[in-house]
Amino acid sequence: KDVTDIAKLGHDYKFTSITFAEDGKTATALYTCSNDSKHTVSYSATVTSAVKTAATCEAMGTTTYTAKVTPAAMTSPDKIEAGEKTATKDVTDIAKLGHNYVPEVTTQPTCTEPGVRTYTCSHDATHTYTEPIAALGHNFVDGICSRCGEIEGLIFTLNEAGNGYVVTEYDGSRTTLQVPATYGEIPVTEIGPRAFIYHDTMTSIVLPDSVTVIGKDAFGGCNSLTTFTIPEKVVFIGESAFAGCSKLAGITVPAGVTALAPHVFEGCRRLTSVSILGDVISIGDSAFRDCSQLSSIDIPGTVTSIGSYAFSGCRALTSLVLPNGVTTVGKYAFSGCSALTSVTIPASVTEIGEYAFSDCAALTDVYFGGSSEDWANLPIASGNEVLTAATVYFAS
Repeated sequence: KDVTDIAKLGHDYKFTSITFAEDGKTATALYTCSNDSKHTVSYSATVTSAVKTAATCEAMGTTTYTAKVTPAAMTSPDKIEAGEKTATKDVTDIAKLGHNYVPEVTTQPTCTEPGVRTYTCSHDATHTYTEPIAALGHNFVDGICSRCGEIEGLIFTLNEAGNGYVVTEYDGSRTTLQVPATYGEIPVTEIGPRAFIYHDTMTSIVLPDSVTVIGKDAFGGCNSLTTFTIPEKVVFIGESAFAGCSKLAGITVPAGVTALAPHVFEGCRRLTSVSILGDVISIGDSAFRDCSQLSSIDIPGTVTSIGSYAFSGCRALTSLVLPNGVTTVGKYAFSGCSALTSVTIPASVTEIGEYAFSDCAALTDVYFGGSSEDWANLPIASGNEVLTAATVYFAS
């Protein structure tokens, strides 16, 4: 006889797994009966999310989804595994940010140089790109750029050393001019040969203190130039640099200049005063030729030679002192100095060139630094009859 009298076992559910939906936002927990695996029960899990990897400009981010389930106790004889069960799933579902480029001018354009605009991503500062900004170009108003102050017509060339600019030409029409101290943030150090030659309407030119060299013929023929200051750092003044500046009234040669080049002030007919501050060794040929209003000059004691025609035609020169150390006086050096009445000649002189004192009709007195015997032995070339006929006063 069969009697159904054995108590049923009841279900004994054990945790099996948590299964996420594909997007990770929902999940189901599965429990399986240990007495009969065909018997199962499932629960909806509570799902929370957190960013695991943030999205970037160019890559999507990742979300970590966490599912949790805690089943309620069952009525006996059924039972279910107690305690919270969890599972996680990572889903790449955060959209990439894309670039958000913010522009900034990182290099300002100038009149002559282009600028740079840099675009930087606000999400990631390592993502950048640049684009050029066109140079502004000069805006000349009355010959001067309103943006940079550059003077219209001034042409600059970088020197060989790359550390200074040379003014090589001026093709403008201004009557007054101030040369800038820098060009492109590099100092202007030199006025090149013939840079301002024959600008006969120019009345005033101001050079910056950075200039150290004035080239040959630099201001030659600027016959309206009335004032000029040679910067004190100048160490070289080229041949004929101021020749023909017929209205220039005064000039100071700075201390760094050691030689007066040939023709440097020739034809400066209104030049009345010259101050030589440095240890000049030589006065070149025709240096002051035809400076017809030059009435006096202090020749530095360092001078050893006076070039040919150096002071020829200086008709206002009344007296002359050659310093000790001068050895040679070139031919025609003081010819045509028609107002010259006295001259001091040191014993160091070993040669007086031909016609050095020709056409000096007013010359009456010579002060010689040596003895009468020294004077008699001094080589005085022909054409100096006025000199030899003058009254000579001897130092000994």
